Amino acid sequence: MKSRFGLVLSSLFAGGVIVYFLFSLWKQWQTGLLENFTYSITGILTSMLGMVGLVVLMALLWRWLLELLVKKKPSLKAVLKIQILSWLGRYMPGKVGMLLGKVLLGKEIGLPGAALASSVLYEHLLFISSGFSIVLLTLGSSVVAKLISIDISVMQVILLVGVILISAPYLIKTAFYLLEKIMTPGDHKDIAVLSLQNTGLMFLGYHLAHISAGAGFFLLLHTLIPGIGITALSAVGIITAAHLAGILAFFAPAGLGVRESVMTWLLLPYMSLDNALSISILTRAWSTVADGILMGGLLLLRSGKRPVQHR
Repeated sequence: MKSRFGLVLSSLFAGGVIVYFLFSLWKQWQTGLLENFTYSITGILTSMLGMVGLVVLMALLWRWLLELLVKKKPSLKAVLKIQILSWLGRYMPGKVGMLLGKVLLGKEIGLPGAALASSVLYEHLLFISSGFSIVLLTLGSSVVAKLISIDISVMQVILLVGVILISAPYLIKTAFYLLEKIMTPGDHKDIAVLSLQNTGLMFLGYHLAHISAGAGFFLLLHTLIPGIGITALSAVGIITAAHLAGILAFFAPAGLGVRESVMTWLLLPYMSLDNALSISILTRAWSTVADGILMGGLLLLRSGKRPVQHR
């Protein structure tokens, strides 16, 4: 019942975002701004696989994370269902669905709340830190410095990421204790802590998730503007920076407005302001349609039998 309510609520917010951006696209079409682009349905649909791949890879990484924490592997079908639902939950204000969706839905398939809360904290730390690493490697420290308005060097950023990764297991354990105390008072168990090696491997794994989205974005750009001159690495960095801005803008549903602003700014070296703004709006519509594809996949998954969570 809870999962159905969450799906309906997330779908309503997703629908609102779709309507808003369709209206924005219509306004831009009326002013002729979209006439500068070429359109290939095949190319656009193929590029969406990058966003779908991002979510699927996150599901596989989360499944592996749970296996390391509880020594049990949930079924792939169950993990995909929960991952898609929680991903759609980012449309809710405050991203409540994205943060708590996995904890609540995971409990429904018999996973312990302790491991679920711990896995969510690990996941968000790894997703964000790997995203910053991608931006640094693809766009350079100058862009990172502008985004956070301080003067930093590449080595300082690398050192900061290293300190975060080394201290992550203990920060997660402390943060989880506080979260678990609030959610289920009196039910505290020993929390598994990932080894430094596994944390590092997870960190690299989340790079692949960001790269999947970047590959789709690169194909979208070159479908809309052949010969645009943006390299694959730059495309990965631009969409990753936009995603990070959207996630860190905690109270903006799916990073609405914030993500587009960052993407527009990062596209300015390659095109005019009008074209950069149009691309950012088209990219929002593109990623939202990809979410619709994921929702269709979720409906197919839900049509089957309830999965067994253990090996």
